[in-house]
Amino acid sequence: MRSSESMKSRGIMRIRAAIALLSVSFAAPAAKPPSSEEQSRVLEAARRTALAYTKTLPDFICSEVISRYSDASGKGKDWSAVDSLMVLLSYFGRQEHYRLVQVNHQPDSASYDSLPGSTSQGEFGTMLRRVFEPSCAAKFQWRSWEDLRKRTVQAYSYSVDRANSTLSLTYANGSDSGEMVAGYHGLVSIDPGSGTALRVTLEADGLKDFQVTLAGTTLDYDYARIGGQRYLLPLKAETLMRSGGGMTRNVVDFLSYQKFDVGSDILFPKAGDPIDKLR
Repeated sequence: MRSSESMKSRGIMRIRAAIALLSVSFAAPAAKPPSSEEQSRVLEAARRTALAYTKTLPDFICSEVISRYSDASGKGKDWSAVDSLMVLLSYFGRQEHYRLVQVNHQPDSASYDSLPGSTSQGEFGTMLRRVFEPSCAAKFQWRSWEDLRKRTVQAYSYSVDRANSTLSLTYANGSDSGEMVAGYHGLVSIDPGSGTALRVTLEADGLKDFQVTLAGTTLDYDYARIGGQRYLLPLKAETLMRSGGGMTRNVVDFLSYQKFDVGSDILFPKAGDPIDKLR
């Protein structure tokens, strides 16, 4: 079942019909917190890296496998598969361009923006800026040491007040519509050695009286090679939204990063191929 509802986040990142939340549990090693000076150093290093992030990226292409689910109960415990999308993402001139290639492993040339239901764009730097942009004035608090993909990272909670937020949500479902600027909170997991954020979560605040009652996102970054060089790139995103008593969930895998050249070919997975095959 596809929903005709839509929701947009203004700015570089736009998420239609779902912005998203992923609840994440960690197995953290027992260790005392770093000193306040070390915390400040790591946060400042992550800020510098995040604000310069998109400037470091080359022009590239990759494929996205987007698995979409719904739960009519609205409890997030009984998910049913909606469909699977294959999208070609090209990044050049510091802008993202999306082209729908397949729906349920069948060729499809519809506009990606015109698809009903939940789609997402803007994973290449927007969330990082929402956490670390000075004008957002995020408040950080030490949470714990965490194990993340064989790395020991520092996890911090953060919050951004509505007055400083750039997160503008628009809801539209027929004649029922609404718009609001929302504050948000989440977690950021930072590799203290490199000063890079490897996971960011975001959940919108103050939605009690809005048509959308839950909206957030979780985005994981990891290293991949493009043209023989190593870059920090989106690995996986998961989105969740509750609206009108139901919930939607998207799982996005970023695959097969390649240098962008005129005439570049990209290998798309076939039905039944494991997701990790092209990573």
